[in-house]
Amino acid sequence: LFRSITDKIERLEQMIVIYQSRMRQPVMVMNTYRQILELDTQYEPALRALETLYRDSSRWHELAEMIERQAEMVEERGEQDLLRSRYEDLAKLNEKYLGNLDRAIHYYEEMLAISTDLDVIEPLIRLYTGMKDWTSLFETYKKQLELEMGEEERISLLIIAAKVADEQLSFYQESIDLWQEVLALNKDHEEVWNALSDLYQKVQQWSELSKLYDDKVAQ
Repeated sequence: LFRSITDKIERLEQMIVIYQSRMRQPVMVMNTYRQILELDTQYEPALRALETLYRDSSRWHELAEMIERQAEMVEERGEQDLLRSRYEDLAKLNEKYLGNLDRAIHYYEEMLAISTDLDVIEPLIRLYTGMKDWTSLFETYKKQLELEMGEEERISLLIIAAKVADEQLSFYQESIDLWQEVLALNKDHEEVWNALSDLYQKVQQWSELSKLYDDKVAQ
């Protein structure tokens, strides 16, 4: 009889060496690592080894399970940068190999909760656009506008967000606010005057419409 779980794990690891180097039995290697995890669900060498084995053999569901289990441990330790990296692995895995877009979005949003960067903004925009989830898309554009960027890039993004707010969501006031930001950055922009004129008429803001016309004439 083995004296402890540690002894059992050590013995199983010795068997893994035999399965790998002498017998070349990858399935037995995987099964033995699984046995180790039954003894200790958080045994990281086994989790990491199975992650590699499942990735190399394209066993995507099992791979996702191994990464999820490691992510839980990383979260418990409070390692935010590593946790964000593990969420990125899960997001890409679910999007590209498992075809589970809802889970992919879930993990991209978990990344976004840790830090706002283009590496998560861009895939969320792609996914929300494809799914026609206009509300989430608009919120993601607003997140992107919080990032540092050049004036021309900001203007382009403001216009895209303003059009989604107006045309897809009927968020007219939010669209007006975004177009006004464009106007503040570039009074000569060709679209901004017509867009604001149409919006002021939609929401019956006649005094704002009159002021807009006065500003245009005075320009």
